[in-house]
Amino acid sequence: MTLLFLALMLSFHADAKSKHFYSSYYEIHQFKSSLAKHEYSAKKITYYLKRRKLPKSFIIIPYIESNFNNYARSRKGARGMWQLMPFTARLMGIQVNRHRDDRINFARSTHAALKYIQNLYYYYHGNDILVVAAYNAGKGRVDSTLKKIHGYHSGRKETQFMLDLPRETQRYVGRYKVLKTYVDSRYFKI
Repeated sequence: MTLLFLALMLSFHADAKSKHFYSSYYEIHQFKSSLAKHEYSAKKITYYLKRRKLPKSFIIIPYIESNFNNYARSRKGARGMWQLMPFTARLMGIQVNRHRDDRINFARSTHAALKYIQNLYYYYHGNDILVVAAYNAGKGRVDSTLKKIHGYHSGRKETQFMLDLPRETQRYVGRYKVLKTYVDSRYFKI
């Protein structure tokens, strides 16, 4: 466990916004207990990620979005484990109307969310930080931020774009980075 501790310490000293090691340790602890509680869902999502040739670290997204809760609902209209907005859900082939909302269906929403993530992953040339930021803030918001900062080069590996994104997205990406350190370590097992 000391290697994981060292990796977290190094990643946090490198990131100027990260101030509290304890909060990252707590975040990882919460993530581990949530994975244990929702083991079936986590295993299925990991399997689908592998089939789509996506990084296993994207299993973090439903944890951050809803703590693996299929019935989660946001104030902005997102729903389900993946917190898909109605427009995005329809775009990915999910039925959303007043009689039926498939965003709460695990299988359908997972396939739709992973299809959306896969589109973002190819669009941003495998840059998972841009994918996560676009999943949270929207592709248009990330593109306009990238364009404003350094001209448009889809997938260019720059982190300065984060400063112009909403604070919620900055926190979202920060949580993703913390948990990615754990998921990419040899201690991560489902």
